[in-house]
Amino acid sequence: LGRLLEFLAGHEVDGLIERPPVAQPVDEVQVDVVSPEGLQALVDQSQQVFGRTGHVLGDEEDLLADLGSLLEPLLETDLGAVDLGGIEDADAVELQQWINELARKKSKSLVLHVRIFLKSIFAEAVEQDYVRKSPARLLRVPSGLKQGIKTYLKKEQIKALLGAAKGMDRVLLRVLLVTGLRPSELFALQWRDLDLDHKYLRVVRSIYRGKVRDYTKTTNQDSAKELTRVFLPDSIVAELRTLREKTAHNHNEDFVFASEYGMAVWKENYQQRVLTPLARDAGIPKVNFQILRRTVAT
Repeated sequence: LGRLLEFLAGHEVDGLIERPPVAQPVDEVQVDVVSPEGLQALVDQSQQVFGRTGHVLGDEEDLLADLGSLLEPLLETDLGAVDLGGIEDADAVELQQWINELARKKSKSLVLHVRIFLKSIFAEAVEQDYVRKSPARLLRVPSGLKQGIKTYLKKEQIKALLGAAKGMDRVLLRVLLVTGLRPSELFALQWRDLDLDHKYLRVVRSIYRGKVRDYTKTTNQDSAKELTRVFLPDSIVAELRTLREKTAHNHNEDFVFASEYGMAVWKENYQQRVLTPLARDAGIPKVNFQILRRTVAT
C-alpha cells in the first residue's frame, strides 16, 4: 500500500489522463516518512485524476477535500507490514487482510471510505493499463466494524459558541445552525441566491477549493424549487440584511460569506482561523463543520 501511494504521488496527472501507450516502469523509492507536502500533492493529484476521469469516490467535499485527514491515520499505521510490491504485484488476499486489521483499530466510517478509495485507485490503474485486473474488486467490508463517536453540540454549547462569535462569523454560524448547509454550499452562497423579502435562500451551487460549481451534492440549476429553497426565520433574515448593509462585498454576484478581500473562503482555512479559536474561547473541546451539521440535521 505504501508503494501504491508512492506510485500515485510519483506520476504526472497528465500522463495518467492521456493514457501513454506503454506504461513506464516505476522506480522503486524508499520512503520512511511521508511529508505533509507529499501528502498534499497526493490529495491534489487524486482529486484531479478521479475528478477528470469520472471515477466517483463519493462526494468531493466529504472525501476528496478531506483526503489528507483520511490518509493521515493510515500513515500512522505500519504500512510496511504488508509488502504488496509494485502496483502490478498487489495481492487481493493481503489487501483484504490489511483492511481487516485496519478495522480493528479504526472507525467504521474511515474503513468504508478507505475501501472505496482503494477500489477506485485500482479501477483507475486498470483503466490506464497499469494492471490487468483489480485486486480490490472483491474487497469485502470487514465484519465487526467499530462505530465512531458521533459528537454534537448541546444547547449550552451552542449558546457559548454564538456568544464568542462576532460580526459575519456569528451570522454564518446562525445560518448554518438553522439550515444545516454543507460548507461547500454555505461558502458558495451569493447575494443573488437570497430572497430576503420572501425569507428564503436557494441552494443551487457549491464551491470546492475556490472553484464555483453550478450544482451541489443533491441539487443543480434545474432542480425543482421545493428542493432548492430553504426558508429562514425572521431573525436570520434581519441579520442577513444588516450584514449586506455593512459589508463592502454586497453586489448580487458577491459571496455572502466572503473573505476580507471578497474572495471565496476555503473551509480548511475557516476551520483553522475561526472555528478552532471560537471553540477554545467557548470552552468546547472540538467544533468543525461536521459536528455543526450533525447538531441540527440527520
